[in-house]
Amino acid sequence: MPATHEIVATLGEYTDATGATKKRYLRCGTGFTTADGNLSIKLDAIPGPGWTGWMNLYPLKPREGAPQRTAGAGPTPAAVAAGEDDDIPF
Repeated sequence: MPATHEIVATLGEYTDATGATKKRYLRCGTGFTTADGNLSIKLDAIPGPGWTGWMNLYPLKPREGAPQRTAGAGPTPAAVAAGEDDDIPF
């Protein structure tokens, strides 16, 4: 099932270098739309102090040049055969 949403919590506000007030966000996980139209979520983080208990779902925007992946999907058989299944960058 492909990822369809980003799960985000607002943690407060800050003032940027120009003096504008901006919100501080934490990406907490990913939302998935199942074949029957229901939503499933995978949380990667839970906010700490200052969190109100609310999280928002935002539709994922495709990133240019990024392959479409599903959560928990391992390397493709071709990648394993080519020795490209190692996540360690060294």
